[in-house]
Amino acid sequence: MTAEEKAACQCLLKEGADLAATSSAKLSVAETLAARKAKKPRVASEYVNSDFIIGSVAEAERLWSEARHVLMAIRSVMAPATFEAIMLLKKNPTVWNGKLTARAYNIIKDEGKVKREKGIKKANEQEIEGVMIERPSSSSSCSSSCSSSDSDSESS
Repeated sequence: MTAEEKAACQCLLKEGADLAATSSAKLSVAETLAARKAKKPRVASEYVNSDFIIGSVAEAERLWSEARHVLMAIRSVMAPATFEAIMLLKKNPTVWNGKLTARAYNIIKDEGKVKREKGIKKANEQEIEGVMIERPSSSSSCSSSCSSSDSDSESS
């Protein structure tokens, strides 16, 4: 266990038990499995029996309920990162405020402008490339038709 975990579990130690002294007396995985097979009683734990603590999934169910309201059918194409960010902000209102929200909105709006400008620029470049590609083919067909009309006029 980490030092923080040991400190958190200190209140669950039995009276007179020392975590540092008892942690070295742990059984290996093989020894634990052998003891289970032989149905030998386990080594007494240095911790208080905590079987009285009842586990609950209520908080997880609440979170799923809120998530259902965020991720509705009309938002089914929402990116997972966006969904995660919305849920984080809903559950932790103390980590953000109006100023931070306005700043994030402006950043996203500016990124959208840049993307649109890049898209327009790319479309213009593609249009110019298309014109450049079409021009030689149209001039070659023109030159062949012009040369045939020139030859027609010369023959008459």
